[in-house]
Amino acid sequence: MKKLLTTIALLSLSTATYAEVSPKNLVERPFTLADGEFQVAGAIQYGEKFDGDKEWSIVPHFAYGITDDLTVSFGEIRYRFIDRVNNKTGLELTSGLSYAGRLKAGDADDAHGGKIDLAGKYVFTSDTAVAFSLGYVHWQDFDLDKVDWQDEKNRDRAEIRYSTSFLHNLSNDVTFIASYTYRDLKDFQQNSAQAASVGLNYAYSKSIDLGLFGRYSDYNPAENGFSNDGHLERSAGLYMSYRF
Repeated sequence: MKKLLTTIALLSLSTATYAEVSPKNLVERPFTLADGEFQVAGAIQYGEKFDGDKEWSIVPHFAYGITDDLTVSFGEIRYRFIDRVNNKTGLELTSGLSYAGRLKAGDADDAHGGKIDLAGKYVFTSDTAVAFSLGYVHWQDFDLDKVDWQDEKNRDRAEIRYSTSFLHNLSNDVTFIASYTYRDLKDFQQNSAQAASVGLNYAYSKSIDLGLFGRYSDYNPAENGFSNDGHLERSAGLYMSYRF
């Protein structure tokens, strides 16, 4: 869930209210917020877990642009080191440090993830762009006093994530987004996992975005010794973002 919202935040939500800084056009928007800009966003989704149970979830998102190139959000810091001139065509690159989430398995076995990544976007035209990211996630047991450091899984459980997204404007204000993520898992029962999503973003105004999405993931928490809480095999939802 968090991964999906992070993707939405990066590709669909982050923008400035000022037209001369960040265009209304989603394809041309930068990853980072404008200097001094606040963003308040949220998503609601409904889906099915691997055990067949259904679940609703609501996830908020907050972000602030410290500079045009540095944004701090809820659980993430992102820095842009290559920008596009006037946010037009070309290559944009960022790096990020973030909290990757929690894998629930009991008081002493819950694992928390830290992630570092390189994320970018290449804008071909004002209507078409491709985004991509390469990230490393390390999972660590939360209760360090109870960790058996002789167990390799407590030291080395990790993953590498490869993600790509395609963005294309269907009209002036509506953008189609398709995303795919491959997870190369280390010291999990599953050797790998995949996730895919599709969505539509409607730029209602320069400060408001509305969207809908559907997502599928074959990562099975129970198979890897964790709880199904918060992990949906398939889901659909809505989101909204407001910037000021």
